[in-house]
Amino acid sequence: MSKFTFIEDKKIEVESWTDIKKEMNTGDLILCHGKGFFSSIIQTATRSIYSHIMFVIKSKTLSLEYPTYKDPDHIYFLHSSKDILGIDVIYEVYKTGVQLVRSDEAVCRYISDGGKLFIRKSPEIYKDVIIHIDPLKNRQFKIWLLENIPKPYEKNIKELVSSSLDCFYMPCFENTKEDDSSYFCSELVAKIIQMLYGFNPKVQCNEKTPSDFSFFYMRYSYEIQFNELEQWKQEIEIIVEDLSLLCKKYLK
Repeated sequence: MSKFTFIEDKKIEVESWTDIKKEMNTGDLILCHGKGFFSSIIQTATRSIYSHIMFVIKSKTLSLEYPTYKDPDHIYFLHSSKDILGIDVIYEVYKTGVQLVRSDEAVCRYISDGGKLFIRKSPEIYKDVIIHIDPLKNRQFKIWLLENIPKPYEKNIKELVSSSLDCFYMPCFENTKEDDSSYFCSELVAKIIQMLYGFNPKVQCNEKTPSDFSFFYMRYSYEIQFNELEQWKQEIEIIVEDLSLLCKKYLK
């Protein structure tokens, strides 16, 4: 029997991390509800419960190339943040900015800090795309990943502010040019989606916020959207039944 919770006026299904991880694939989206001051500013500005987003990558190839920090289930989260959610498995260091981290460690650290995580599962129609089999066998994506992993968290304050205020439709804050020298979280995810799936090239990635990727909130945005994301499933809240066990090897 399915379990549900209510957040604001939204009925959201709840599922354990153990069960969710068994079915995860490249293309799933992890939406995050943070508890910190910066998170609350984003949530208020975007009129949503979300303050961060991560992109799921499933890759056995990654585990073979970087065996020291492999995830036992080959599941990784690609994101950009000023916070550290785990060791970057490519650089093999803890770093801010663009990071590729083990899913278990990211879930452990985020929930331990009081945050909540939600997953939007990618639809069956995209499961046959070659990058779902193993994205790092896709040469173009692998080159892009290695070029962008060194990049820092967003340094352009105007981009950060305008992406949030665009939800109020304030033309004076609209971005006209994208800057790929640094990324905030939703800008990075939008770039990945455009590249991997070839979705709407007219979408301006530096105007996306985490709520633009939500089943509940994306329809209320004034911005041009990735309409294909409507095929992604409704959010499910991730719960960890034994957080201390999950975090045993990550938090000391």
